Amino acid sequence: MKKISLFSAAFSVVAGAFLCAPSQAAVTTLWVDGVSQSGGWHDANKANPGAADGDNNLCYAASASNLIAWWQSKYTVPTGTPNTLDAIWARYKEGSNTDTGGDTGGAVQWWLTGVYMPLTTEEEKRSIFGNYGSSSLTSFEGYYYDRYNLTMWGDYNYDTWEYIGGVYDFLCPDYRPSSEASYLSSIGSSMLELVGKGCGMGLSIADDAGSLAHAITLWGIEYDDATNAISKLWLTDSDDAQYPWLNQDGLFAVDVKETDGKLYISTPDSNWYTEEEKVYVDGIFAIDPSVSDAWGLAPAAAVPEPATATLSLLALAALAARRRRKE
Repeated sequence: MKKISLFSAAFSVVAGAFLCAPSQAAVTTLWVDGVSQSGGWHDANKANPGAADGDNNLCYAASASNLIAWWQSKYTVPTGTPNTLDAIWARYKEGSNTDTGGDTGGAVQWWLTGVYMPLTTEEEKRSIFGNYGSSSLTSFEGYYYDRYNLTMWGDYNYDTWEYIGGVYDFLCPDYRPSSEASYLSSIGSSMLELVGKGCGMGLSIADDAGSLAHAITLWGIEYDDATNAISKLWLTDSDDAQYPWLNQDGLFAVDVKETDGKLYISTPDSNWYTEEEKVYVDGIFAIDPSVSDAWGLAPAAAVPEPATATLSLLALAALAARRRRKE
């Protein structure tokens, strides 16, 4: 009895210490629909820094290219529509007659309808760059306008974002660069909500010095299940093939630190923006692929898994061999 009592007491102490220990936070990574660390994301890259006819200022179009490539991979697209990242990015660069900054949302609208957001003071408010002028994207017929009855510009209602019929629900309205404290403090929760819905997302980023205005693409969010605090973002950046000190080719992670209501993002080394450079997310832009179902786009043909394809070939070979034996 004495031995059993001692064992029971020891067990109780150990169990009590374990149960009273602080619980470990459950960290989860939430990915854009169809994306993982190993694939599904896209990374259009600029090539001509500082060239008058280059693509140095087309980061908004590169981010739009990533989002369009991701979205179109889910559907059977209209005939003649570029449908690989390289072809999509080339079309954006071809459609840009000058190397001028612009708006990721406007660039997506341009792809769908052939019309870029008009040059107004409202565009400056809505622009992912805040106060840039009109994009350099030239007009064309768009790849979805005729087939899916997307209307051209008519009566503008910027307050409700009802500016292109049929595109309104496709574009997330919660993107605008802002220094407004309430907006900045809600960006993290909005990002989690939209990625949780399966949306693809571009981000605008700025710095406290007011010297940065840049567009990047978000593919994954690491966060605490209990508090929803974001700890990492998985991104692609159109600058990673442009400057020699950037070596994060493709998807890479950045650390997130919330300070004074802003989500500051950085890497611990000099291969991207460091913590000392005070870079934060000041706007988000998302597209919701589920709206495409209402447009009548058929889902892309499923590609069989390698194992399934192999089994199918083996079954066909066995069937052919059996027929030959019967003959």
